[in-house]
Amino acid sequence: VGMEWGASLSPDASFLAYAHNRFGPMDIFVLPTGGGDAVRLTDDPADDLTPRWSPDGRYIAFLSDRGTGTNVYLIPPLGGPERKLAETGIPWLEGAADPLFALGATPWSPDGSELLYSRQHATGEIAIWKVNVSTGAETQLTHPPPDAADSYACWSFDGKRIAFSRNDGGKYALWLRDAQSGKEQLLLKDQYRNMTPAWTADNRRLVFSSSRSGAANLWEIDVESRQLRQITSGAGADIMPVVSAAGRLAYTTYGHQVDLYWGPVDQPQEKHQRLTSQTHNNFGGRVSPD
Repeated sequence: VGMEWGASLSPDASFLAYAHNRFGPMDIFVLPTGGGDAVRLTDDPADDLTPRWSPDGRYIAFLSDRGTGTNVYLIPPLGGPERKLAETGIPWLEGAADPLFALGATPWSPDGSELLYSRQHATGEIAIWKVNVSTGAETQLTHPPPDAADSYACWSFDGKRIAFSRNDGGKYALWLRDAQSGKEQLLLKDQYRNMTPAWTADNRRLVFSSSRSGAANLWEIDVESRQLRQITSGAGADIMPVVSAAGRLAYTTYGHQVDLYWGPVDQPQEKHQRLTSQTHNNFGGRVSPD
């Protein structure tokens, strides 16, 4: 099954970085948005996910498990040697979507000197940290309650605020953090799953994924007025939006079909009959006593 995941736009939106399993494991590819062939950047037996372009265009950060859990790596956008930047402590694909969301839409600081990422504590909670790209110095920024997870942290384009998503007991909410004072502010919390925020180029609004229309679609919230606007509609799921400094929006649409089949146990060579079709996800079929 082919899957393209977690897009990121170059600073001028002329290139798109994304993860693709064309050759088996997920690798990082770069594609011209104006048309052309994709270039493969990584080639490793491990899955490489969630590429994120630096604002100066020098690096692409991505997530991978090379045997020690989910870590953050850097690679030049034209290819070259990879460098491990930080360890998240998040087990690879064991904590639901936690490792997939360890890097937000714009995790780089505007000057490209620091990178935001999620790190799991020994007690279970996942907090937002930042790492200096040159020195490797790491600083914890958020302090979530026990068993909560802060993820998808992103810097505003002016560097003044950080937005992130917090999952606390299955309640997904959007939070803001002042980059200078460290003061945190709850932006949106209700009965819906509000997650994966991305700043717009004017630093006034956030695009995010929400279940408030039924399926997971993209919505926009004005940070000051809290006014909401729906951007996408349909069956979804529309997730992981990113917005470039040029105002271009990219996101992942995830969906799959799971069907039930019927076949004789004692005749495995016989063709099986498909029982369901175009009804989304079907699991756990049971045979009647007769």
